[in-house]
Amino acid sequence: MLTGNGKRGKLSRFLADAVYQFIQLKSDKDTESKVEKISITVPQNESASAQAGLMQGIAIADGMDLTKLLADLPGNICTPTYLAEQALELGEKYDKLTINILEESDMDVLGMGRSCLYHAAAVNQPN
Repeated sequence: MLTGNGKRGKLSRFLADAVYQFIQLKSDKDTESKVEKISITVPQNESASAQAGLMQGIAIADGMDLTKLLADLPGNICTPTYLAEQALELGEKYDKLTINILEESDMDVLGMGRSCLYHAAAVNQPN
């Protein structure tokens, strides 16, 4: 059982998951549903911990949404280059996040041979 800010974090992740829709490739984007307001009531003495839990849950939910979006994109869009571009954008957005884009030779040095074999015949080479 979760207590304190764990409940709030779990609640915010649950709500974000419930409203996720993949509409990026749909011609009719008007079907998008949006939650306009959610109210959460907590005792005054739990306000700070509730806020911290909600903020942490929102951050996790944002990461989950990005992961689902990337998984939902077709392979001709979500290429290794596209993934590298998304990682670089995240690095620009978050100061504490360090991004290292690996080229195929870097992957070989790190012992990622199976990944390199998989991409050997690919049109879009890994990076």
